[in-house]
Amino acid sequence: MKPLVQVCCKFIFIVVLMLVSSMNARAQVTAIAPERHPNLFFNTEEILALRQAILQDRSPAYAVSTYESIRNVGPAHKPGNLNSLPWPQNYNAGRLATHINMKANFSYMLEPSQAKAQALRSALLSWTSDPNRGWSHDVQSAGLPLVTKPGLTAPATVRIERVPTENPMKTGGN
Repeated sequence: MKPLVQVCCKFIFIVVLMLVSSMNARAQVTAIAPERHPNLFFNTEEILALRQAILQDRSPAYAVSTYESIRNVGPAHKPGNLNSLPWPQNYNAGRLATHINMKANFSYMLEPSQAKAQALRSALLSWTSDPNRGWSHDVQSAGLPLVTKPGLTAPATVRIERVPTENPMKTGGN
């Protein structure tokens, strides 16, 4: 019984220590202005360096072969039956589409074209076609009616940026 008392005392001591040390903790949360928002994955210079390495220098080999395997992957639209699938089938369907869309986005990032941009835009908008149900709201309640709460508004609309019509880095045979 004595070891249990020691463990409990240590636990209580740690909890009290955490409470006392956090009493004076302060955090300031501020919004980031849109023009100062950090890039989530790559900035312009990094994208240009990736294009140079993969499309022109063709090195490193693993990056080139990975890109070649996703070069022509088209984006996935929201599955038509997603809202009627039970959990976890709706999650798995959405996850598969997410993986496909990540490949399509990387393909577009390295070799942008108007066709890829239009396909991505169409696929992206398909996910917002029913904002009150399914994957775009809550995957665990897909297929169930949305319970609305006073003061809540519809999800923010997706902002589509202007897309370049051609790759600024010209490649040899493409």
